[in-house]
Amino acid sequence: MNKHLLTLVLAGTVLALHAAVHEDDWLKVETPDKMTPDSGFQVKVTLKKDLGPKENVTVAMHRFKTDGGWLDTGEWRPPQAMKKGETKTYSFSSKFSDKVGHYGPIVFTAPNGDWNKATHRLFCGKIAWAMSKEDAAKKKAEAEAKAARSKPPEGITYKKSWIVPRGCFKPGTDEPVKEIREGESFDVVADYYLDPSEYWNNKCHVVVFGCGPWIDNPDGVHEKSSHHVNYSGAGWGFREVKPGKGTVRVTQTIKKFFRYNSLFFHVRFRGGDDKDFPWTKTCGAPKMIRPINGLDIVAPTAGGLFIAGRDKPVVDLIAGSDAKAGSPVSIKILALDDVGKLEEVGSVSAAMPAPGATAKVDLSSAIGKRLGCFLAEGRTGDKSVDAFFGVIPDVDKALGGKRAQFGATDLHTDLECETAAKLGFSVNRMFVGWGGLVPNRGEYQFDWLSNAFDLQEKHGIKPWLMLIGAPEWVLPPHVHSPGFEPYPFDEAGWRESIRAISQKFGKRVFGIEWLNEITPGNKSSNPAADYKRFCDIGAEELWKVNPKAHSMLAGGLWPRNFRLDVLGAGIGKSIDILPIHYGEYESAAEAMGDAAAGGIKTVWNDEAAAGISVWGMDGREALERSVMQSRSVLRAWPAQLVAGVKGIIYFGGEANPAGNWKYLLDDYTPRPVAATLAVVSAKLGNARPVGAYYVEPGARVVVFERKDGTALAVVGSANGDEKAAPVEVQIPATPGSTVVRTDHQGNERTIAANGETISVKAGAMPAIYEGLPLEQLAVRCALTLEGQGPLTPKPSVSFVKGATPQVRVSVRNPLRVPVEGALSATVGNDGKSGKKFKLAPGASEHFVLDFPVSALPSGPSKAVARVGWKLSKGNVVAQTGFAVDVVDPATLGNLLSNGGFEANGGSKNGWNGGGKVVKLSGDRPGEDGNALSLDHGKGWMQLFQRVDNPAPGRKLLYTAWMRTEKMNAGSNATFVQRDGKSYDLYMPSVFAAPKDTHGAWQFMVKVFETRADNAKAQVQPVASGEHGTALYDNIRLTLYDESDWATEAHRTAKPKTLDGNLSDWDFADPIPLLCANQITSEGGYKWTPENLSGIAQLTWDDEALYVAARVRDDVHVAKTGAETLKGDALQIGLHPANRLVGADNAAIEWWISAANPGSGSGKHTVYRPAAHAAGLASGQLAKDSSVYEIAVKRNGNDTCYELRIPWRDAGGVRPQPGTRLGLSLRLTDADSGAAHGAAAWGRGLESWTPSSFGSLVLLP
Repeated sequence: MNKHLLTLVLAGTVLALHAAVHEDDWLKVETPDKMTPDSGFQVKVTLKKDLGPKENVTVAMHRFKTDGGWLDTGEWRPPQAMKKGETKTYSFSSKFSDKVGHYGPIVFTAPNGDWNKATHRLFCGKIAWAMSKEDAAKKKAEAEAKAARSKPPEGITYKKSWIVPRGCFKPGTDEPVKEIREGESFDVVADYYLDPSEYWNNKCHVVVFGCGPWIDNPDGVHEKSSHHVNYSGAGWGFREVKPGKGTVRVTQTIKKFFRYNSLFFHVRFRGGDDKDFPWTKTCGAPKMIRPINGLDIVAPTAGGLFIAGRDKPVVDLIAGSDAKAGSPVSIKILALDDVGKLEEVGSVSAAMPAPGATAKVDLSSAIGKRLGCFLAEGRTGDKSVDAFFGVIPDVDKALGGKRAQFGATDLHTDLECETAAKLGFSVNRMFVGWGGLVPNRGEYQFDWLSNAFDLQEKHGIKPWLMLIGAPEWVLPPHVHSPGFEPYPFDEAGWRESIRAISQKFGKRVFGIEWLNEITPGNKSSNPAADYKRFCDIGAEELWKVNPKAHSMLAGGLWPRNFRLDVLGAGIGKSIDILPIHYGEYESAAEAMGDAAAGGIKTVWNDEAAAGISVWGMDGREALERSVMQSRSVLRAWPAQLVAGVKGIIYFGGEANPAGNWKYLLDDYTPRPVAATLAVVSAKLGNARPVGAYYVEPGARVVVFERKDGTALAVVGSANGDEKAAPVEVQIPATPGSTVVRTDHQGNERTIAANGETISVKAGAMPAIYEGLPLEQLAVRCALTLEGQGPLTPKPSVSFVKGATPQVRVSVRNPLRVPVEGALSATVGNDGKSGKKFKLAPGASEHFVLDFPVSALPSGPSKAVARVGWKLSKGNVVAQTGFAVDVVDPATLGNLLSNGGFEANGGSKNGWNGGGKVVKLSGDRPGEDGNALSLDHGKGWMQLFQRVDNPAPGRKLLYTAWMRTEKMNAGSNATFVQRDGKSYDLYMPSVFAAPKDTHGAWQFMVKVFETRADNAKAQVQPVASGEHGTALYDNIRLTLYDESDWATEAHRTAKPKTLDGNLSDWDFADPIPLLCANQITSEGGYKWTPENLSGIAQLTWDDEALYVAARVRDDVHVAKTGAETLKGDALQIGLHPANRLVGADNAAIEWWISAANPGSGSGKHTVYRPAAHAAGLASGQLAKDSSVYEIAVKRNGNDTCYELRIPWRDAGGVRPQPGTRLGLSLRLTDADSGAAHGAAAWGRGLESWTPSSFGSLVLLP
């Protein structure tokens, strides 16, 4: 409650007299001074003065405790318009509660009932209970007895009872109803079983209520919030039921339909406490046939889409019952221009058919050869109607009878499937509730799904089964209705279910996706482990039936740190497709890297769309504002395909009357994006992704190779700002050729290429250009600097003050023929460097270009990189500009001060806000020193630190260790621009930890995209929980180096003495090898922090890199040679080229263990497998006299490792401050038998993908 309101409530109640009439200059209010329990009373309000514009009168009935303190706002009557002298009566209930001492009415006048803008308030004293103390005691006793009867039985699980909606039928019959019209009645029928143990207080009801169209994407004008639009007549129905099996019927009569319609029903139990069971079932409704007011226009083809060159655009003109036969009808046609603006294209005339009859009207003369989504405005007399139809390219012809690697979502009807086929779609992602398929253990309801598969396969569409939710019977007693989250489950029950599902459908599906858009949630105590086990069992049973079926991670699983957790847990062994949702190039490229590191080769985007509700809009507004969906497809889909995404599924397919994300409003009514999807399928469905590049002054070009060997480019503005003017850019062309430009609706025009380039305008709405020279565009996609994406407007390179200037460059050959050529870069007047290369098709090579110290600029400057190819057709050259700045080595490490809370022996120095520093009490690695505690607080507690952003526009990496107990905790963040304005990010999009980590640390990760004007960054740990604790430690904010794992090695003043005694290592800001989400297990391995946890640190000098690790392991089993990692060991991976794409063959690894390497003088194992030696010595490296120094010392349950790695045996690294290397560390643990565990920092060691290693930077 508003604190100001509460103060006024209390003050007004104290001052008001206990009278039945309360009056001032504005209002007269009559109230009783007593009220009878469990009855009702009235408040009469008379207005004495005229109200201002939009003002009205509101009555609020507040409840107060027996001690006079405010309890709550009991009831609130909606604002009422009133005139001077008018009296209105407001009715209230007086339900008895022993917690309530009296009621206190407040009457106020305000615009739209807004208390904060109230122009007048009147407090109307007390309304007390009309009963004696004895009566009150008796009433209290009755209430307590009633509450006791209403209390659910001890141990109730709500899992023994069930409801199965049967469908909709003609009233009182078993005849299904497929269609209804306004005013027609039908029965919603459901079978149920109510278990006696879940029946109490002698009452239970089955509740049925209807939900109309859902507004998912309010437009902000017509609709301002998400909600259901409800129908009159689709109300609540209650049927009393007794224990046992039975059937309920609830009659529904929908009195008024909308232009576009949808309806479904919730069916649930309401128990003896008048509260709903913690789960619900849904039931579909009959198809709703809208009434015709004078006339209607319908495109009588699936999706309202005509195929250009095959179908004539002939629509049905339908006369209403009140129509006059022969009366003139005008039909005006409007369309969208190439940037999405509305324009009139023609009109036709027709004669009205007889009432109820249909006439065919050919619109060809109005639209000519134009393609796209059209609006037809029909009018006769004072009657009018809006209708949409489309003319789309012949996708089937364009693809030679094949289908694109695109798909739809939730196709249910024959018409929806036929529409998807017209768009060239090959798969259908189906949201299918596990509980609907297996409502009870051993009971399978597969017929409806089999019928749905039949419809899809009839139209050449492969079902993509996405299982969601869970039946109650498979969940533990305390878990109900899981949403977008993992959950604990009965493994045998899940195995039985997925075995039956796989045996029935496994050979028919494209694959099965295991849940959707899950976050860690609050159902599971170990979300990553529970979800991995769920996928392991599912994939095992699916692949038994069909080894070629795809096993897919939950699409859109987020936040990203949770995705990394499940990948780190080893889920890649049971998953072969990682699906993402939404996003553009960067999110796809990031997912490709995550997938590769997790052993998954394929990425899809299985939910891609932009949404806007058109509810309440007229046809013109709906058509023009829906163009944002087309813009989204043309910007995102081509970019994600060249980033490596294998296929894309549109988040639409079923019709939706409000529009939202979908491309159909009903079975015959398309939206503009339907035409765009057809264009994208026709143009890109059989094109090969090549790459992308940025071109000044602000455009991006996404390149594909067509079947004829020429290039296709999708060109749009870089910022995608629809309000900004298009930019003019030059695109390579073949002199004398003709380039074909296609807009978002499929309309083509030709451009004559008179020279080696054509000039095009790149705006927010991209356009497609065909017939371009492949080699000239491909070479522009070949070059990337410092790992920055190809669409980066201004790549930037940071030179470290005091170090030799270096630029890391990757060159890729995206052609299908070999290329050779040269690479060069120029910095200032003195700095020039170059290399030659030869590349096979699809190959990449990395280069580190060294520049003389004289090239080191004094401040920010500009530079240029160039690449040239020698081809049989001639030479092609491209260049890209990049920015150079000089950074202080101090900015290369943690930008935050006191991230470990160790300053001054333990303090919050550098931080502001709440929380306290606590001393960690354990003796395990990572348990010494201090941490920050946010604990036992009402509301949200927070701590923050704001720092300068050393490289605006560059990404930042934010990490922290977190440990929680009964606490909602994570982090927010704020970025401050140079003009002082700021914007905020919140948990979980920054990150959020599980509510309880059960005594283990959790490693949290967030990569921030910063803007060019971001001057400062602020990180803000937050937590909420009155009875819990959240600990934070080792909080870091660093410049992002294309990895979620970053650490630093400071130069050591003198060479390290390696003796297994780690007292000379400070382990400040240690590398964690101890967090629950760093652990993988197999063979029944049971992890605890006592069983495996460690920390590591690195340092360096001119001769070597030094590594130290302290590991807790209660059972130590060391092995050597090729068996080293089957025992307790430390695995080290180093990438001298710092993970540059195409340079994995330069990476090296070492395996370290306490085991004696065998014969020779060596005491401990330093082993390097030949496959990962990068041409250096392999095998046992410390068996005899060796360049390596190693110490391994066991002390109780701790093992201490120290290793000296000579730079000359590390792949040619030239150490200096600012040098960046790829690094990953992994501890392996073997206790007994087949049980094995591992803790990893960085990715890529187990799957050997060195491009996924973490980042190590050498500091002074």
